[in-house]
Amino acid sequence: MTKAANLALFMVNVAQRLLGDLRPANPDGSVLDLKTLCRGAKYVAEAIKMLPESLSQWYWRASSSN
Repeated sequence: MTKAANLALFMVNVAQRLLGDLRPANPDGSVLDLKTLCRGAKYVAEAIKMLPESLSQWYWRASSSN
C-alpha cells in the first residue's frame, strides 16, 4: 500500500510541475490537457516512425502508381 501511495503522490507532483510549464501558454490548462498533449506527442512520434527514410522514395512510389 505504501508504494501505491508514494507513486500517487509522485504523479501529483509531476503533474503540478508540468502544469506550471503549461500555464504561461494556457492559463486554464488542466490535467486533461496534459494527458492530451502526451497522447498527441505519442501519436505523432508513431506516425513519424512509419514514414519512409527518404520522402523522395515515398513520392516516387506514389507518383508511379498513378
